[in-house]
Formats: sequence, C-alpha cells, structure tokens
Amino acid sequence: MKIRVMIVEDEPIIRMGIASVLPWDEIDCEVVALAENGVDGLEKAKSFQPQLVISDIRMPKMDGLSMIETLVSANPDIQVILLTGYKEFEYAQRAISFGVSNYILKPVDQDELLEVVKELAEKIKKSIALKKEKELLKAKVKESLPILKDKFISSLLFSSPDTLYRVCEKMEYFNLRIDRFAILNIEIDSFHELEKGFTEDDVQILLFLIVEQIEELLPDYGFTAITFHHKKSVYAIIGGDKEMMTKELLPEYARELGERIESCGRFSVSIGISRAYEGAANIRKARIEADKCAVQSYYLGAGSVICYSDLQNISDSGEGVAEVETEAFFEALRQGGDIAAEARHLCDQLKNVKNIIIVKSTVAEWISKSYRYLMEDYGESTELSESLETAMEKTYYAKSLQNFMDIMNETSGWIEGFISQKQLSRTEYIMDRAVQYMRENCRREISLEEVADQVYVSKWYFSKLFRKEKGIKFSDYMSALRIDQAQKIIRENPSLKNYEVADMVGFGNVRYFSQLFKKITGKTPSEFRG
Repeated sequence: MKIRVMIVEDEPIIRMGIASVLPWDEIDCEVVALAENGVDGLEKAKSFQPQLVISDIRMPKMDGLSMIETLVSANPDIQVILLTGYKEFEYAQRAISFGVSNYILKPVDQDELLEVVKELAEKIKKSIALKKEKELLKAKVKESLPILKDKFISSLLFSSPDTLYRVCEKMEYFNLRIDRFAILNIEIDSFHELEKGFTEDDVQILLFLIVEQIEELLPDYGFTAITFHHKKSVYAIIGGDKEMMTKELLPEYARELGERIESCGRFSVSIGISRAYEGAANIRKARIEADKCAVQSYYLGAGSVICYSDLQNISDSGEGVAEVETEAFFEALRQGGDIAAEARHLCDQLKNVKNIIIVKSTVAEWISKSYRYLMEDYGESTELSESLETAMEKTYYAKSLQNFMDIMNETSGWIEGFISQKQLSRTEYIMDRAVQYMRENCRREISLEEVADQVYVSKWYFSKLFRKEKGIKFSDYMSALRIDQAQKIIRENPSLKNYEVADMVGFGNVRYFSQLFKKITGKTPSEFRG
C-alpha cells in the first residue's frame, strides 16, 4: 500500500517540479492530488484523503497554515512538510502549536526533501501497522475472555472465607481443576503514569498482552495456568506437580515472564509469588500472599520478583536498623543537633543490614517521618511537598546500598539547609516584633518576660537569642532605648524637670536616671539641655 501525498503550492513550476522530481514509487508513495492554494487543498483532501501533505505557507485565498490547522484538526495523524522562505520562518512557528515540526527552506533541496518524505512515510507505515495490531488485539480480547469464567475466577480469588466453599463447588461447570498451585500477582509498574494517556481499551490490551505472555511461556516450564486480570494486575493460578512447584522454578519462570513482557510491551511489571498450596480452598490465602509480595515492589523498585517465603525469612530474621539510631536522628532534628552526623551514623547501621528490602523500607520510612516533622513544625508548603516527592522517587528507583546512603546524606543536607533558612526567617521575625514592642512601650517599665510573651517564646530562649542578635543584654538595650526617648523629650520640652523626664521613660529613681543618662550620652540631663 502506497502513502497518499498531496502537494499544495501556488507556483505551478514548483508544484509540478516536486511532483515529478522525487522517486515516489521507490519510497512507496503516490502523489494523489495537486492544489494551488489552501481552499483548493481542503477540497481535494476531502476526496483523496492524503496521509502526507507538502505545502507552501504564503498562498492566495487561504494560506498554508490555516489549511494545515484545519487538516490536522480533522485528522491528527496526518503528516505535514512546510515549505518556507527565510522571511516566513518566524511566521511558520505558529504551526508548532498544532504539531507540525517539519520545515524545508526554499529553494527546495531535492535530497533534503527526499529524506524528510522517506522519514515521514516510515512513520506513517508504523502508525498504520500499530493500528492494525491494536485492532487485532481488541478482537482477541473479545474472543478470549468469557465473562462468566472471569467472574467465577474473581470469586475464587476474592471471596470471603465463609463463602469460598460454595464457589469451589461450581468449578466443574467451568472445567477447572486446581490441585497443587501457587498464585502470581503480575502488577504493572507505574500504572498511574501509563493510565494517564490510555483509554479503557488500551488498558485491556496491556493486560491481555500479559496473559498472552503467561500462556506462551507455560510449555517451557511444564506449568498450567488460569489467568484473571483485576485493576492493574493479572493473577495467574500456576499449577504443577510437587517437584515443579519448587522455590527455584517459580521465580525463574516469573523473571523470564517479566523480561518477555518488558521486551514486547515496553513497560515493566513486578511479580509477587505465593507459597505452594493444595486445594482450591486455599486460593484466597495464596492470593493475599501474592498481593503482599507485589506491594514490596514499592521498596524494591520496578521489575521486582518477590516470593512470600522470602518475606517470611526477612520477618523472622529480625534484621533491621537499631531504633535508637533512628531516634537519635529525630532527637537531633527536634533539638537542633547535628543531623548530618546522625544521618551518617544511620548509614553506618545500614551497612550491617544484609537485606535490601529492610534497607529500602527503613530509608522510605525515615524520609517520610523526617518530612512529616518538618510539615508539623513549619507548615505544609509546595517546597516541602516537591522535595519529599523527589526523595521518595529516588528511593523507589534506588538499587544499591550506596544509592540509599547517598539519598540519606543528600536528604539530611537539604533538611539542614531548609531548617537554617526557616530559623533565620523566624529569628528575624521574632527580633523585629520584639524591638518594635520595646520601642512602643519603652516609656514604662517592661520586663524581658513580657516581651518574650509577645513573640511566643520562653524568656530563657528570648534572653539568649536577644544577646546573640544584638550583642548586648536585654536590660542594657532597654536602658538605651529609654535614654534615647528621654533625649527626645528634653529636646521637645526643655523646661521639664529631671524627675518628670525620668518618670515619663519608666525610671522611678531620678538619681539613677541622671547617672545612666550621663553614662550613655556623656552628659547630664542639665548639660544636655545646654
């Protein structure tokens, strides 16, 4: 089948030249229509349904961009090559908004045009082939998934324990036999990301592709399988004799299955494997085990294969990070200690943990708890949320102990910087409010405790902070403020007596006021009046 091409160009020589100069047959293309402007192009597009349009931009009646915008709106799959002069190139950028990215500058170079046409022709062929394959898969989906059988298998997997025996009684009606088996939960990784651009039909095709690979691989291992898909997972009830249902063979099958799915589907899966059981009455129990394993992919990363027996071994081993070390970090976080040093201590503990699942879950929990503390203390913010998301994403994809230690050191460094920034802002706020309150109330006797209450901190913390920020004690700063106010009062009312001025700025003892005034200004109040 040849690719249908339409050429739209108002200059006949160029239009005919393009139509005659390229070896259309050799590249599986056919010029089905020639048009002299945008209006003509739209009319002929209705009749000839071109898959590739080569168009000038500046043309009478309707320009090439308006025509292309209409064509792309009607058929998003149509491919376009725009012919443009240097002066028109900026104008051509408008075409980017509706998906056109192929430009050729005039005068047209034959070899360049040929290469672009060949590239787009291949793109069109692949798109057509993909659509055909999708239609075939859709047909297979409808033919291969009998609704009643699916509902029955769903009941087997998800029935409550007290109703499961009634479900098992119906197995013979569906010609199903389950003796010795294990359940695999094949779960699509990052399903929420894939799902954004997918229709329900697309999702069904993905799940069917997984089922297809499960069944194709069965003969290589001698297994049988009953499959069922549910949400983002495909469950496979894998059957075999006692020797076949070994701990080694099932994971080997699962790993090869995951590789085949990723190879043909361009997406990865994580697979949870239950223990082997006998009798359909244990199906629900096995399914729960497979689900617990699949959840661990969050810690182990995409493409994981996890056996329930391994999870049990991890749980029984008691391997983990000493709680005291974790708590030491959070104590440093609460008390303003050296959190970077505590993070390094935690990394040293992780080196002694031999199981990657424990390492990953510990780091993920540590990150989550750290950010929860920050949000409680400093409030939720976009900055915190984005940093948490980044740290958790790195943890999800980490594959080695060194990766995890790098994440912890990087995260603790970020947290230190965040806290320092917030504390600096908080210190500035406290000091600004405190000094403002002191200035506004310096004409009366106010205590350090009163000011501390105004800025919602303890008097001990405020005293230490004030000395650090101002370089002098609170009482000395307060005295300086009062003497400053006294100078202003004397300038405004030189006739006031010393005891009157002293009383106005919070000094009950006029003699002490006079001594302090001279100590700070170098003059007595009388000398200051001049």
